[in-house]
Amino acid sequence: MVAAHWCNPESFLGMAAHFEALPASANEMRDAALANGIPVTVLTAGKNPPVPEEAIRAIARNTRHVVARESGHWIHLDQPDLVVQEVLEMVDAARQTAH
Repeated sequence: MVAAHWCNPESFLGMAAHFEALPASANEMRDAALANGIPVTVLTAGKNPPVPEEAIRAIARNTRHVVARESGHWIHLDQPDLVVQEVLEMVDAARQTAH
């Protein structure tokens, strides 16, 4: 399924549009303050170079960093159970802070 996606020329056009929009998108978020109490989890791939912890902490005070040790770039394909688990934990944390 992934190979079929990347064989489609439209995939590359979509990727090019995504890359073109990244600078503006990053600038918008750079100065945005995340609301207090919103749980943030950053998943990074264990098979890629490590992400400095100060970069993770710069996202938000209440950021959790989880390294997907068995994953490369596509964590959601390499370790889907980990992604689901982390999403459920963020939902639970958000529900607890909402009360």
